[in-house]
Amino acid sequence: MVLSFDVDDEELGTVVLNKLVDCYRAPAPSYREHKLSDWRAFALSGAKTGRAFESSSIYISVETVNTALRVEACPRTPMSGIFVGKLHSVAASPEEIGSTIRAVIASIKLLGDHNAL
Repeated sequence: MVLSFDVDDEELGTVVLNKLVDCYRAPAPSYREHKLSDWRAFALSGAKTGRAFESSSIYISVETVNTALRVEACPRTPMSGIFVGKLHSVAASPEEIGSTIRAVIASIKLLGDHNAL
């Protein structure tokens, strides 16, 4: 699912929390069968090349860790191992989750702007 960049925090958080409820462990995908140009996010990004798309993309993950939700962001490339994250209670509101996603994205962008990645 690809959301509009200007989606509000509550809707963003609601979508993420619903995806967590739907989540199950799936087998690892075979990347040999898929190209970057097959990704809907790539198609909607307007990027001319895969390299341009990857260099401007930020990987976001939200996962459960015991009784917490861990929200993390890191650059897609270069894979430096540096990430920004925050832990929330599983009782966090959708608006809190959406706001945190925006905050970790802004933090990663700031680190990139200062060549700290």
